[in-house]
Amino acid sequence: MLSYNTFVVLPKEDVLKWGKDWNFHVVGTGPFKFEYWKHDDKLVLSRNENYWMKDKWGNRLPYLDGIEFRIITDATIEWTEYKLGNLYATHVDDPYYPEASKGLKVINGVKTAVNELGTYLERPQLGTYYYGMNQTLPPFKGNKYLRQAFNYAINRQALIDFVLNGRAMPAKGVLPPGMFAYNENLKGYTYDPKMAKDLLKKAGYPKGVQVTLQYNTSQGHKRIAEALQAQFAQVGIKIDLKNVDWGAHLDTCGTQGTVPFFRMGWVVDYPDPDNFLYVLLNSDNFGDPGNYTRYHNPLFDDLTKQARLATDQEVRRKLYQKAEQIVVEDAPWVFIYHYTSHNMLKPFVRGYKLPSFGQYCNKFTEVWLDL
Repeated sequence: MLSYNTFVVLPKEDVLKWGKDWNFHVVGTGPFKFEYWKHDDKLVLSRNENYWMKDKWGNRLPYLDGIEFRIITDATIEWTEYKLGNLYATHVDDPYYPEASKGLKVINGVKTAVNELGTYLERPQLGTYYYGMNQTLPPFKGNKYLRQAFNYAINRQALIDFVLNGRAMPAKGVLPPGMFAYNENLKGYTYDPKMAKDLLKKAGYPKGVQVTLQYNTSQGHKRIAEALQAQFAQVGIKIDLKNVDWGAHLDTCGTQGTVPFFRMGWVVDYPDPDNFLYVLLNSDNFGDPGNYTRYHNPLFDDLTKQARLATDQEVRRKLYQKAEQIVVEDAPWVFIYHYTSHNMLKPFVRGYKLPSFGQYCNKFTEVWLDL
């Protein structure tokens, strides 16, 4: 049976020694080991001399002596630092996409551009960006018509084209393309302002509704929130925006469950529908384990639990597709878009591959610098 947790090796003696502060004294078993973390500045790793890997040339250590991750919260500063040569690789925020992607073409399924700035890489990522609607709080509690109205009110493709430079795919449901059991025939939500207004009336809000959207502080999240705020307003949904830091966001949305309407996203820990449908939406996982909306549907719960135990993949596929259609109909989320990963590398960075899970799971074992 699959688990919704991601397990790692934990040294018992260190956990006992440091207690609740263990995560500030990191020990790992990967190709690079923790050296130090300077808050709001950088994280430094060094090559793990005990990590040996095998390739066609035999056993070897990772090529790099170490890696330094700069902590930069402002996307403009990050891009400027890259152009000045102070960063060798960077995430490409939307305002800088036209500059980074000059000469874009597809190579081995990865969108690639090689230009004077270096090499730009882009590929689909197994993740979904959504707005959650807490099922235990007004105005969304017991009001499926209202939740559906929110979904019909937004133009996903326009958002992607004008805010994200086309670097995403509209979400019909929970599961991203490329995921096992992804359903091309899923009945999702189109942009339909008239349907949204009709559903608002059925929901008991003929003159519209007002709600606050909470999102974690980020220029990207702010741009998306402001664009969708304008779209929602066209059908009578007034959205007030509130940004908080990531820790407070997780605490109020997950642990406390006190936020009615919030931004959230998910990229898989393992490539199976279980990591989306069971972890994020089964009622076993209310709160911190993943189900921030407190969504509860007994049939959905039963289907996702059956799928966890089934060994026949076709049986699992049918169970997950049926479960996903139920949750789309119930609409505990505003299904917005599926992620892509996009990174820019200096010309002298060699051996880099952009994983389908995204940059965060790159082990950097093949990367070397041609300086």
